[in-house]
Amino acid sequence: MNMKRSQFLSAFISAHYRDRHYPPLDGPSRPFNYFANSSLEDARSYWKKTLSLIQKGLAPPDIMLYIHWPFCSSLCSFCRFGMEMPKRAQEMKWALEALKKEMFAFQDLFRDISFASLYVGGGTPTLMTEPMLEDFMSSVRRAFNIKSGAQIHFDASPATLTEEKLETLLRYGLNRVTLGIQTFDGNLLESVNRKGQTRDKVRNLFSLFSQIPNLFTDVDLMVGLEGQTAKIFYGDLIEVLRLRPHCLHIYPFDEDPRTQFKKEGKSLNDRNKLMVNELIDSARRVVVKAGYSTAYEDWVNLTVNELETRQEALWRNSRASILGIGYGALSHAFGSAWYYHPKPEFKGVTNADIPRLYAFESDIEEEARGYAVEYLSRDSKMSRVAFRKIFQTDIREFEGLSGAIAELEADGLISVSDNAILWIGRDLVEKSLGLKKLCSQKLLKAISDSEREKIDAFNVEAENNASDWKKIIENKQSHMDCFIYYDRLSQKSEKVLCL
Repeated sequence: MNMKRSQFLSAFISAHYRDRHYPPLDGPSRPFNYFANSSLEDARSYWKKTLSLIQKGLAPPDIMLYIHWPFCSSLCSFCRFGMEMPKRAQEMKWALEALKKEMFAFQDLFRDISFASLYVGGGTPTLMTEPMLEDFMSSVRRAFNIKSGAQIHFDASPATLTEEKLETLLRYGLNRVTLGIQTFDGNLLESVNRKGQTRDKVRNLFSLFSQIPNLFTDVDLMVGLEGQTAKIFYGDLIEVLRLRPHCLHIYPFDEDPRTQFKKEGKSLNDRNKLMVNELIDSARRVVVKAGYSTAYEDWVNLTVNELETRQEALWRNSRASILGIGYGALSHAFGSAWYYHPKPEFKGVTNADIPRLYAFESDIEEEARGYAVEYLSRDSKMSRVAFRKIFQTDIREFEGLSGAIAELEADGLISVSDNAILWIGRDLVEKSLGLKKLCSQKLLKAISDSEREKIDAFNVEAENNASDWKKIIENKQSHMDCFIYYDRLSQKSEKVLCL
């Protein structure tokens, strides 16, 4: 194997989830094991530094609050988020107490800060009982200030969201809910172990939603589930469109190693993958005809449609800070650190202690590198205008990045104009190698040191299968992101779908 390929594979194995994240993550919200042991006091010091940067005008002013609930009522075979089912009722009580302890541990630091948004995800936060939700939300409101008019967003399941729980959340300002439906087909729900969900429960919830002013509704659908036919998927899609959510997420099934599907030794064949691609393409035409479209984004100035989720927009566009609370939560203290709590061990939650913590310390340069890597990887373009707004200097003048940008331009991989940088290289390997030039040596060394055995094993595998090495790489990068569509019709429209 030549040096270029070897270098690529060594760097690639540690970032196979997506080069789109900086630092690279091992699955959603799960960093690699190069994050070092840290502590609650360390986390407080990270935030003190970030808050100081904000006060000096050197960091984005917005801070988002993310709280993670680690439990679900059943473990769906397609889920790659590493959720857990509580093995005993006490686990949920301990998890809630741990959330409250962690929130109040940061209360004094954020006393004068109003969070730009609150997102409670999981897992299934609505698995909490109504009294637990009351306790949880009252604790959030006591511990933190949420900006007036901020987005307060909850993940929910048709199996666990009740009218009483919805009323509790509304009292505390809920104005956006994501309902994970995935499919309406009863046989398919049973085969993927998604328990407690019925068609009637979904319809009843949407009947409730329609009576609540200013409640923004999202629906999740999945395509490519084991046993799902094109007829089943189209039926699910049409039924969701008739419910008229404000936002529709279509997730292609990803046969991630963490899914029960993959743990059982199953895999999607080429025909399945082709069907998923075809259904995604045809679904786009159907939802556009029904009055939905993707969010418009002026990517040079980073002006996003008002319907875009504020958590995502603030993170993508300004790398705003995120205070993450609870098992599985990832935090981003701008210019200071990324840190996370791992999910519960296989034995479950055993006490009410704040979960252990792992961190990768950062600085302004790492933030700038991450911004460039994520935009050029995800969108193949990066706004110089936006970069200057965030980092107060042009990327060509930013120490540590200017040389790499000049080198990529000389190699013919990027095109640089006054307002933007475009990735014009077409080779997958060249792009992955090129993006590594934007990463810091600190990050690459940390990954390499922690993943040495995996890297060596992967290089041996690729050496023994040299003719297939590029195919292996392409397959590892084949995961498709969620496709998001927003309702463009009047919310009060009585238009009947004729699809």
